[in-house]
Amino acid sequence: MKFTSSFLDTIKSRILVSEIVGKKVKLRRRGREFIGLSPFKQEKTPSFTVNDDKGFYHCFSSGFHGDIFTFLMETEGFSFPEAVRILANQAGVKIPEVFEVNEKQSGDLENLRKILNVAFNWFQDQLRDPNASHAKKYLLERGITLKTIEYFHIGFAPDQINALTSYLISKDFSEDLIIKAGLGVKNESRGKIIDRFRGRIIFPIIDSRDRVIAFGGRTIFGRDPKYLNSPETILFEKRKTLYGLFQARQSIYKSNQIIVVEGYLDVISLHQAGLSNAVSSLGTALTEDHLLQIWKYAAEPIICLDGDSSGRDAMCRVADKAFPLLKPGKSLSFASIPDGDDPDSYIKNKGLNEFKLILERAMSLSEFIWNVESSVQRLDTPERRAYFESRLLEKTRLIVDSKVRREYENFFKKMIWEKFRMFKKETSGKALPFSSTKQDSFVANQKKTDPLLVLQKILLLLMINHPFVLEDQENAEDQRSVDNLAKLDFSSKKLEKIRREILSLVGKNDLSMERIMQHLESRSLKNEIKLISTQEITVHALFTKPGTKKQEVFLGLKGILNRYHSLTLKQERKEAGKVFSKTGKAEDAGRLVSLRKEEIELDSAR
Repeated sequence: MKFTSSFLDTIKSRILVSEIVGKKVKLRRRGREFIGLSPFKQEKTPSFTVNDDKGFYHCFSSGFHGDIFTFLMETEGFSFPEAVRILANQAGVKIPEVFEVNEKQSGDLENLRKILNVAFNWFQDQLRDPNASHAKKYLLERGITLKTIEYFHIGFAPDQINALTSYLISKDFSEDLIIKAGLGVKNESRGKIIDRFRGRIIFPIIDSRDRVIAFGGRTIFGRDPKYLNSPETILFEKRKTLYGLFQARQSIYKSNQIIVVEGYLDVISLHQAGLSNAVSSLGTALTEDHLLQIWKYAAEPIICLDGDSSGRDAMCRVADKAFPLLKPGKSLSFASIPDGDDPDSYIKNKGLNEFKLILERAMSLSEFIWNVESSVQRLDTPERRAYFESRLLEKTRLIVDSKVRREYENFFKKMIWEKFRMFKKETSGKALPFSSTKQDSFVANQKKTDPLLVLQKILLLLMINHPFVLEDQENAEDQRSVDNLAKLDFSSKKLEKIRREILSLVGKNDLSMERIMQHLESRSLKNEIKLISTQEITVHALFTKPGTKKQEVFLGLKGILNRYHSLTLKQERKEAGKVFSKTGKAEDAGRLVSLRKEEIELDSAR
C-alpha cells in the first residue's frame, strides 16, 4: 500500500517526534532539541537527539536517523504500513480502504506547491513596488513594522483584474492549475480567468514544516468580504490549519503555552509585542481538530478572542467543543478582552504589560462555564435553581473521561452549594439541590422507572382518551404536534403494537374513545391497556383525563413531545459518547457537540 505525502504529513503534523520517542527514551530539553541515551546502542553519554521543529531524530553513536514512522519500525519491528496505521489511529486520522497514489497525483501535488511558491514571492514583490506605497502605508499605520512585514512574508495583491494570473500564465502555469491552487477564478462574463485576490493585503499561510499552503487577504478598499481565504485544496484544510503556528513553535516550546486569538493581525501584533506564542484560526470557529492540535503543545492553551458579543459567543462554542475531548491534564483557559477591543487594538492602546495582566487573570474552563451559565439565568426561585443545576450536570455528561467528569461534577456541586447556601436558612435546613449521602443511598435503592416508557404510556392514554390529537388541526402549532406524534417509534414492543393499532383507525369514521377501546380489545390488548391507565401514569399528566379542554390537551401534548425528544437525544448522546471513547476521533467528538447543542436549543425553546 502506498500513502500520499500529504496524508503522511497530516499524521506528522498531529504527533511530535518527542511524543513518540519519549515513550522509550528519557528525554531532556537542550535548547531547541531534546537529548537522551540511544535506544539503539548502549552508551553512558547521551548522543541521541530529537528535533520537533524539523520532525526527525538522530543517533550519533549508531548513525540511525528518521521520523516517527521509522522510529516505530526500528524499535518495535513494525513494517511501514503497520507503523502508519498505528500512528494514524493515535492521531485520529482515518485511512481509506484503498489508498493508491499514481504518478499524476504526485505530479499535481508537486505542481501545486510550485505555483504557490511562485505566488508567494510575487505577492511580496508587489508590496515592495513603489506603486504599492498605499498598501505599505496601511500596514505601517496599523503599527506593523517593516521587520514584522518581512518576518511574516506579508504581501500585496494589486487592484487589477488579472495581474497575478497573467504573470503565472507567462511562467507556463495552466489556467486549470491556477484555479486548483485558489489563485484565480473563471469569469463567465469575460470568458477568461481573473485574480481571486485583488486590492488586498496578503498573509501567506504556512504549514508546520515552513511550506506555503494557502493565502489570506484583507481588503484595504472597504469591500466585502473584509477577509478572503484561499479555497480548500489537497494541501489546505481550514478546520485543521492554524495561522502563525510555524512562527510560534519555538516560543511555544520555551513557554509551554499557546495563545489562540481570532485573526491575522491579532497574531502579528502579539508576536511583534513579544508574545510570539500566539496563533489563530482562519476566520472560522475553532474546531475539534484545532483543539487536538494545540493540546500537543500546551496543557491549557489560552483562548483570547475579541471582546464583543460575537467573540464571547465564539468562546462559549469553543468551551462546548472542548468538553467531550477533555482528558486529565488537558483543558483550556479563557482570557477576556474588554468590550469593543480585540487583542490587536488592546495591546496597541494599553501596552504589553496590561495585556499580560489579562492573560494572568485567565479563567479556567470550569470557572468560565460556571460564570456563563450563572449569568444567563435568574436564580431567585427553587425551580430556576433546580433547572440551573440540571443544566450544569447535563453539561458534565458530555465529558467522556470518567475522572475528569467526576471532578467537574464535584466542582459544580461545590459552587452550587456556596452560591445557594443563603437559601439553606430560609428553608429551615431542608435539603439543598444535592442530597446527603444517606438520602442518595435511599434513592439509589429505589426501583427506577424508565422515563421514556412513562412518556410512551402517557401518549397512548392521550390518543385513547382524546382521539382528536390524531386528526388534522387548523392551528399550525397543534398540527405540528399531531405530525410529530404520528412519527414516533416506541421502544417497547407491546406499546408500539398498541400505537400501531390505534393509528390504523385514523381516517375511518367514528374515531372515538369507545371505538378505539373496542378495537384494541378485539386485538386481545385489554390487559396491556390496564397497564397504561394507572394512577402512576395519570398523576404525571392530568390532561390525559377525559373531559379536559382541547387547548389544555394540546399544551400538554407539546410538553410531552418536547420531553420525549429530549430523552431520546440524551440516549443518542450517550451512545455517541461510547463511540468517541473508543475511537477518540474528532468527527465523533463533533457529533457529541452537535447533539448537545440540539439539547440546549430544545431546553431554551421550552
